[in-house]
Amino acid sequence: MNLLKRMIGGLVLLLALAGVSVSAQDYLGVILSNLNIRAEASRSGAVLTTLPADTTVIIEARSAAGDWLLVRTQDGSVRGWAARRFVNMVNVNLDMLAISGEVLGAAVVAAPPAGEAAPAPAAAVAAAPEGATATVLSANLNVRDAPSTRGNRLGGVTARTVVSVTGRSAAGDWIYINSGGLQGWVAARYLRPAAGVQFAALPVVTGGGAAVTDAGGLAPSTAPASPDSAVVAPPPAAADSGFIVLPGHVLDNARTIFQRGQGLGNHAGVFIKIGDSNMLWQYYLCPFNSGNYDLGGYGHLQGIVNTFAATGSFCNNDVTAHEGFTSAAVLDAYFVLNPECTADEIPLTCALRLRRPAFAFIYIGVLDMNFLPAEAFEANLRNITAYLADRGVVPVLSTFAIADWRHDGRAAFYNDAIRRVAQRQRVPLLDVQSALFNYPARGTAEDGFHLAARDAGFVSFTGDENNYGRTRRELMTLELLNTLYWHVTR
Repeated sequence: MNLLKRMIGGLVLLLALAGVSVSAQDYLGVILSNLNIRAEASRSGAVLTTLPADTTVIIEARSAAGDWLLVRTQDGSVRGWAARRFVNMVNVNLDMLAISGEVLGAAVVAAPPAGEAAPAPAAAVAAAPEGATATVLSANLNVRDAPSTRGNRLGGVTARTVVSVTGRSAAGDWIYINSGGLQGWVAARYLRPAAGVQFAALPVVTGGGAAVTDAGGLAPSTAPASPDSAVVAPPPAAADSGFIVLPGHVLDNARTIFQRGQGLGNHAGVFIKIGDSNMLWQYYLCPFNSGNYDLGGYGHLQGIVNTFAATGSFCNNDVTAHEGFTSAAVLDAYFVLNPECTADEIPLTCALRLRRPAFAFIYIGVLDMNFLPAEAFEANLRNITAYLADRGVVPVLSTFAIADWRHDGRAAFYNDAIRRVAQRQRVPLLDVQSALFNYPARGTAEDGFHLAARDAGFVSFTGDENNYGRTRRELMTLELLNTLYWHVTR
């Protein structure tokens, strides 16, 4: 208890030194992930704003069920409901909080005088606050013609794009935007409203696309353009063969899995990423979606780049890749962080439904070392690969790189587990740990965890692949994907 008091006191002191007004009696929390703040304690509550990860908030109350917290920022500029599972409660537990059912931002409508008809409903598209904007948080955010994942995809907007926001859905979970003439619906979770903009204040609009039918089961996702395997160059006789493990029996098994998936409606030119932050857009492959790359002497890879860039796979914000993810998180519905997923889905099932991929790249294990014994990690990895294969998705496993100072030797046991699963499940393997063993810091950046790159926004295979871990892994990925795709589509 004394230790806890010292930790709380230290946090209050740090906030005070930072110029933040904090009372020792305030109940504090820290936002764990970019998080929607809603007008009421429900996923259907209107989104007021989004708070970034690591924001410190004051916790005022809780919902009756304890699954939502009423929070406010230190400066009082934001106040609303946050899902409890995404808030680290620092100096408080649920029993200490008052129960509240407060609804924020609800407009009060005066009753019409006696004998006077009620005012007519507003037009479907009302005027939005002039100049209201928001910034895109997702690497490649779909713009749809209706406020639903069943809406047709009209195009996409990339991370950090500032868009005009002109309306919202009735529930507030979809926002109508305009980005350089591209107009349509995007998921509110992936927008950060500009200062002074509250999504709840936007008018509810119904225009912008065809009506959405919400009857029956989930509709299949819109199929991307069909890739043409003829444009993919035959793989070289030996492509980084020492660290790309693709023996004949693995290729045969991959072809069987791929063909099963084609029969199930999977998209041949789509892959997903599964893992921790090393699989997020800013750390893996995204420049290939925007043309920010130089293949150098690897021009034979242009066809495979074109094939998967056409479907947005290189830069998609997959629900199976997130900061802090472990093998257990991929299989746990508690860690579904995407509003397009349903309440009964785990990240893995949601990603397969949304993307219908043919391939899945898996890079996970560093954080498992802190929470799971190697045996439990290996069992999770077997379950993940088997689940993917059963659904016609070819799993591609990868060992992980980590600086020596970041671990006590345990990494070898976890990487060996990855190699065993790949061998026994007969699935492809990228042996990144071995490939980067002689690189500075084992191929990692200063944090000893994320892979190093000379330029995070541009990939160059004109020598960087021999010096930077991220660039080498990206080259290995394209080499494997080229070989794999060539064989399974023949």
